[in-house]
Amino acid sequence: MMLKKLPFREVMTMDSEDICAGLPPMTAKRLQRLTPRHRRNGGGMLTTMPTAEMLLPLATLAEINGNKAGTEQRYIAEAQPRLDEAMQPYLADATGAIHCAPRANDRNLTRLWLRVLQASTPSTFVVRVAQRNPTQLEILRVYAPGETVSIAEPVYGDREYLSFPHHVAASLLTELADHAEDPGEWLPAEVLQHYDLPPFIEAVKRCHSPIEPGDCLPASRYRLRLAIDELVAANLRWRLAVREIRQSKPVEVTPDIAARCLAATGFSAFTEDQTIAIGAIRDTLASPNAAGLQVTGDVGTGKTALALIALVAAVESGRQAALMAPTTALVDQHARTVGGWLDKLGISWVQLGGGQSSTGNEKARIKLQIGAARVVIGTHAVVTSDTEFADLGVAVIDETHRFGVDTRAALVAAADYTLQMSATPIPRSMAQVMDGTMKKAHLTQKPGGAPARATQVYGNDADVLALIDREIAAGRNVFWVAPAIDENSEMASIAATVEKLKGRYGDHVMELHGRLTAADISKTLRAFNKATGAIMVATTVIEVGVDVPHASVIVIEGADRFGLAQMHQLRGRVGRGKGVQGYCCLLTDAAAGSPAMARLKKMEQSQDGFELAAFDMAQRGSGDQLGVAQSGHRNFSTVDAEAHAGLGDLAAGIVDWMETTLGVDDGRVKDLLSGFGDLAADRIRLHA
Repeated sequence: MMLKKLPFREVMTMDSEDICAGLPPMTAKRLQRLTPRHRRNGGGMLTTMPTAEMLLPLATLAEINGNKAGTEQRYIAEAQPRLDEAMQPYLADATGAIHCAPRANDRNLTRLWLRVLQASTPSTFVVRVAQRNPTQLEILRVYAPGETVSIAEPVYGDREYLSFPHHVAASLLTELADHAEDPGEWLPAEVLQHYDLPPFIEAVKRCHSPIEPGDCLPASRYRLRLAIDELVAANLRWRLAVREIRQSKPVEVTPDIAARCLAATGFSAFTEDQTIAIGAIRDTLASPNAAGLQVTGDVGTGKTALALIALVAAVESGRQAALMAPTTALVDQHARTVGGWLDKLGISWVQLGGGQSSTGNEKARIKLQIGAARVVIGTHAVVTSDTEFADLGVAVIDETHRFGVDTRAALVAAADYTLQMSATPIPRSMAQVMDGTMKKAHLTQKPGGAPARATQVYGNDADVLALIDREIAAGRNVFWVAPAIDENSEMASIAATVEKLKGRYGDHVMELHGRLTAADISKTLRAFNKATGAIMVATTVIEVGVDVPHASVIVIEGADRFGLAQMHQLRGRVGRGKGVQGYCCLLTDAAAGSPAMARLKKMEQSQDGFELAAFDMAQRGSGDQLGVAQSGHRNFSTVDAEAHAGLGDLAAGIVDWMETTLGVDDGRVKDLLSGFGDLAADRIRLHA
């Protein structure tokens, strides 16, 4: 029976009540069972991509019969179907015969089986050794005469709405693709030709029904085609949304500004990475459309010096600037460093939050409102309703991952341009870089040449304590991070750890956690900084804004309970002083081969926060670009974080070309996004 064709969008999102019309009964039944789950998960079945593939070797029946150990392995067999005297089906070829159990609950498969049974020529089957009876074969697929045989089978990730076995999910999605009308092409023909991209509908079908090995994997030209579609749509939607909000007044970054900032910091020269990043800042602040730049880099790579350039450029352009940090300790640290640099440059600035008194905060707000203060350094107090600016041009958000979406959005809305700085961006921020809506400047070189922090996973603390003994004897300090403050049946606590360590190190052990007052936290940190051979047992309150140059060891207890970003930030608390080797010890009871252990091994292998963030995004998803979810599989369905790294810049370049060469204006963008582009753009949200 000829399938009734429906618009691609209806098939993809299953909006139509006619979606099951014309599908084989078993396929329709599966679809009806799947639809409620699918709708809860946000739509987009046909662009739910495989995560791996299983190769199907061509084998004789004798070879299959001799390999009964791996019952999950599937094979392609060319054989003649027959019935024995008891009317039981079996397959036969030149090497032998094996009885088989057709999947009687699959009417479509049974119908094809009966058709080939009547044929006089051999047919092609996908089989595996039966799960319940290893002397039989289970038939998973029967190829119709003339149908192209695939030697690879897509394997789908653990998604609630694709919880069927992989071959069933692939069959279902192939049926749906056949059910859909070709939506045509929405990208310019020049783009498709230049990058040798296949037709859209062919790309969808080949991803779910691969012919050659690799067709369904992220590196294939078919996945590349779909990823470019999704990223171009995201970029178009983002630019349209930005232009509808406002036009920004450009801020100029001159060589003189960069030179004066370098002199103020006391560094002899910018690193090559910093020089490239300065160019990215210049281009971002010169754009007439509101734009953002993500500056990533580990401790010591010079992010703060770049922030200074952006702040000074705003002031030189007659605007105001803001530097927002997540903790009191970090704000106080920025007030000492960045504030000191601004003093050298003769720029008026105020502090808001941090160690400021309420009277000091009120005076700072008045100066910002009348324009007497050109720069503010503060906590989230910068974005409260009682803080007003005369003319905020540039906002720098330090340790972006520590702020919620709403807090970041408030500052983004107040300023024309935003620089977001982090050693390990959250998955949501990573997605913004991937889709090209936010530019990236990544720093790896360190002006001071600090050595890498040695990182190792430990199953017990015996070797860790030996390392601590050695470092304390050398006058170094140690951080010991516990996931809880009080006794807990499941988590190591500060109280228990302090008691244990005092038994070994006596009064050299201090403690720090969020229940202390801000004054007590500052007092404890000052004492720890002055001490030698001391151990600080703390929660993640030390994650940012703590600078103890002679601290050399950090122990993270229950490390499997921490996120990669947190662990990488904590690792940055040690090895900060000149010539001080840092050590990060990850204590865990996670099982070998578990997902938790895989994350910890990634920490062992990588010192690059951006690489860790990409791994984190692949594990946790990229979040929701218009909502407030900062992780979760809500966004890109065709884009792979590793295989398609850098594709966002290509998508942004395609959009630039479409706007400048083809004259694609906002009206045309809306037309494009109402077709296929909307399928991807539906899941793209305006971000902070």
